[in-house]
Amino acid sequence: MVYGATNDPWEYIKVWGNTVPETSNRMQGVGDFLGLGLNILLGTALAISMISLIMSGIKIITAKGDPKAKSSAQQAFTYAIVALLLSIGAFTLKLIIFNVVGGDYGELRNATPSF
Repeated sequence: MVYGATNDPWEYIKVWGNTVPETSNRMQGVGDFLGLGLNILLGTALAISMISLIMSGIKIITAKGDPKAKSSAQQAFTYAIVALLLSIGAFTLKLIIFNVVGGDYGELRNATPSF
């Protein structure tokens, strides 16, 4: 097909629309369900740890010399760092386990919800 051969302004959109693959919103098996749940769980843990890290950093900044508030904020910051490292470690461990096993982990690796 030669583009621009006609005077149809929608020619490019018609061709582009045919290249979008059809996807199903249904889960195809247990692997899809577990992959979706695992990715949502790990993503949520990562997001919560990042939010905690930011909030505890703000608490450290706003402690203004109060030793009790500063030590509490530093403890929260430490816990947020540990949670962040555990979240990243869980993602890494998941990939390492699937690579060592050598199975087809496509369902578990990139499972995302589709509405």
